[in-house]
Parts: sequence; structure tokens; C-alpha cells
Amino acid sequence: MNTAKVSSHPTLPALQHPWSQCITVGRAYELLRADLQEHLLRLKKEFGYRFIRFHASFHDDVAVVQELPGGEIVYRWTQLDHIYDFLVESGFDPIVEINPMPKALASGDSTFFWYKKNITPPRSYPEWERFMQAYIEHTVERYGIARVRDWRFEVWNEPNLRNSFWTGTQDEYFELYASCAQILKGFDSQLKVGGPAGAGMQWNGDFLRFCQSERVPVDFVSYHVYPVDEADKPEPTGLHMVADLKKAKLEIEDSGYEDLEILITEWNTQTQDGNKNVKWVGNESINRLIAGAMVCHFLHETDDCSDAMGWWVASDVFEEGGPQVEVYGSRHQHYGMLTIDGLPKSSYHAFSFLNRMRGDRYELTLPEGAVPTQNGIITQEGSATRALFWNTWFPFQEEAGAWELSFDLPVPAIRKDADDIRLTIAHVKKGQGSAFEAWQAMGAPANLTVIEQRALEAASHPQYTSKMVPIQDGCISVTLTLDVNEFAFLELGGDAAGSLAELSNELHNINDSLQLE
Repeated sequence: MNTAKVSSHPTLPALQHPWSQCITVGRAYELLRADLQEHLLRLKKEFGYRFIRFHASFHDDVAVVQELPGGEIVYRWTQLDHIYDFLVESGFDPIVEINPMPKALASGDSTFFWYKKNITPPRSYPEWERFMQAYIEHTVERYGIARVRDWRFEVWNEPNLRNSFWTGTQDEYFELYASCAQILKGFDSQLKVGGPAGAGMQWNGDFLRFCQSERVPVDFVSYHVYPVDEADKPEPTGLHMVADLKKAKLEIEDSGYEDLEILITEWNTQTQDGNKNVKWVGNESINRLIAGAMVCHFLHETDDCSDAMGWWVASDVFEEGGPQVEVYGSRHQHYGMLTIDGLPKSSYHAFSFLNRMRGDRYELTLPEGAVPTQNGIITQEGSATRALFWNTWFPFQEEAGAWELSFDLPVPAIRKDADDIRLTIAHVKKGQGSAFEAWQAMGAPANLTVIEQRALEAASHPQYTSKMVPIQDGCISVTLTLDVNEFAFLELGGDAAGSLAELSNELHNINDSLQLE
């Protein structure tokens, strides 16, 4: 048995949880769907997200810009108002992704995705700037300048992927950015604008040098990161994405913009398979058990690398490749932490457990032989000690195996004089907290009966155990066995008998007072 050592007191600072600042959905038009709104409200309640980010506020399906038969350009805000109204009323601050190019303003007809977002520069900058001026005037008129100052305006999406998201050059992107920044900052200097929203970090330095040399205002740097390229690295360990995020932060701080916000506005747990194949469509790693284990690993290692990390995306109500119509279908992208029916995936549980890892942390020394993607966190918050452990293995890592671990878990100071304490464990494994594998065992049905759907829902919950355990020398002894990509959350609660006695006394006091009256 491998034994880990835990410090006697929590001396490490609390986690910053940048991931809890932002969630994402696919595109603006999807936010008109009642099921997606329901999913977002659930996630907002659970995780308290501040920001929400999505593509295509200015797509023609939102119908913001229209060209009349005579050539006149008019603006229609109704559908965009419905979208923003829901978000504002729900407590979200949008990260407004300024794209795509409305057809009436576009220089070309190149599009991307199933819903055909136009990816060309504006045909006329005076036309574009009139639109941007009208947009910000209307937005502030409807929601108030104080509220809109809390939003973020992110110019475009992944312009470095030429002919996928942007047909122009880097210089043409910089021209677009400068135009947007001029209009927004000219309207109100406290509005927050940034970019380059690149796929990876390659444009961050060029972007900041442009802003500095041309004196173009910038309030944040944004970029996207995915672990699909881990297997292409020498000696893949699952730590290369972590190293990249740490390097990006240092480069931004050293650029003369050390106070800029860093927003990672897309990330998730897509990974290459064991044969180093990359799949952007139908990548099942987001559905599988591994997704939750990777969430634990990445967020623990990169907790101080950004101000916000937006998981791409909240729900499988997501239409980049077309409407998703199967609960775990693989024909289109299924990036959500919730299925189209709202079933939680393993990633959801990882976020839920991490959200409870609050308060100062104990120092944890792992036994020899632990791989870099195996780890844990132990925190102390008030009268609760909590722990989270994960056994993460990427598909291309060799010698994947179960992790047997024992350790002494400190009891909260308020309970150290008790004889025993309640320990509750939530363990996520295949078919218990990760329902995808249960769906596969059912024959991967495209359509579910009512009872099949309930069976799948039952499989989407972790395995829970709860019992009283003895306290010795201010600790309890714990033994965990985590199979490949399993993870477990532990919480030390109160004395059950004592709690019942206190409740009984309170009830007696209430009864006595009622009788006296």
C-alpha cells in the first residue's frame, strides 16, 4: 500500500477557482432554446458563474443587420435583446464575441460551421463602425452603462486559423481589433475590450506588441487551449498543456502588460487516442470517465494561470456540426458537461467536487511512484475537512493502472475531541457518475424508452458511502483504491448522535415555549 503524508495544519492558500468565473455555449441563437436556458440556470445555481461566452451574436439567424432591397442598412435588435435579457436576468455578464460578419456588411461569402457563420472582414470600415456604434448605444440604453462596464468585448474568434474562422491576415485582424476598440472605448473608456481569442497562444505576443506600438487600448488577453496535442510532445505526460499555460502567463506579464486580465475563453478535455488520432467531431473523451479526471488534473495544476477559464461548452445543446439528437451520439460535437437531456457527465462531478474544495489547503506529499497526473487536494473550511483525489491517465500514457493510497486525514479542530466522525465519500467510476459507459453497455441506443432513460440517469450519479469512523490522534485513517481515471471526493462531517441530541433539545425547548404561551 502506498502511503501519502499530510501536513498537520492547512498552511497553503485557498484555490482561486478561475474556472468558476466563466461558462460557454455554442452560439447566440441557441440561447433562445428553453432546454439550454434550463441547463444554464442549473449550472449558474451550482457553480455561480459570472461570465458567459458564445459565438455569433451578429449572425444572420439573430437578424441584427439587414440590407433592404434599395440598399439601405437597418438594425433590428429584437432577438439579440431576448438573448441578452435572459442572460442579464439570470445574473450573467456576457463576454461578447464580436462576430461573425453580418452578410450585409461582409466582404465575402466564406462561412464555417453547420450554421454558416461568415468569416470575412468588413467590406467597408465606415459601415462596420456605424454598426458597432449603434450596437453599443443600444446595448447601454437597454442595460445601463454600469452593468455593461462589467461585460467583456472580445474581438472575433480564433483569427489565427485562417480560412476556418477568419479569411484575412494577421494585419487585417489587427485593423478590425483597432476599429472595435476605438468605437467601444470612444463611447465609454471603462468598457472592457480585448483579444485575440486565438487558437493557442501563438498570437498573444504579436497582439500585445501591436497594441503597444500603435497605442490601441486593451483590457484583457484571451486565448483557447485544448489538450489534443499532448501526444505529439516528446515523452507525453499530460503536463504539456499545463506548461504552456504557465509560460503564456509569464510572457504576458513580461510584455509590459502585467496587469491585464487573462481569459481562457475556451478549453475542455478533448484528447488524442492511443494511436495519436485527433478528432474535433465526435471526440468521445468528453463523454467518458477520463473527462472528469482530466478536469481535476488540469484545474489543480493551472489554478493561478488565468483570471477565468471557460469550459467549452455547458451543454450538448450545441450545433456547430448540426443539432445533437442522441443522448451520447458521436456524429456531431458533444462538448457539454451535461447531455442534451441534462444528465451530468463525469466532468460535471469533477467541477462540483472542486467547487467544494474551499479554504486553506494541507500540504500533501505523495508516495514514490505516483505519476504526474495522479494527485489530490485537502482543504479545511470551518468545521469541514474535504479531500479530492484522482488517478488520471491519458490514452497514450503507458502502464496505466489502479492507484492504491492510504493517508491520515486531519479532523476539523472543532471535532478533534470526539470519538468518531462521519466520513462521506463520492466515488466516480464507469457507470457510477459516468453514464456514458452504461449507455454503451445498453447497446448505445439512439432512442431511449422512459425506463431506459431513468436507468441512465441513475448511472449518472456517483457511488456514495457514508459512515462513522474512529478518530485517533486528531485524524482518521483512509484507504482509497482508484482505478484508471477514477476520482473520489471525501468530506468529514459532524457527529451524527450529537447532532440528533441537539435537535431533540431544540424541539423540546420549542414545545415548552408553545405550552407556556
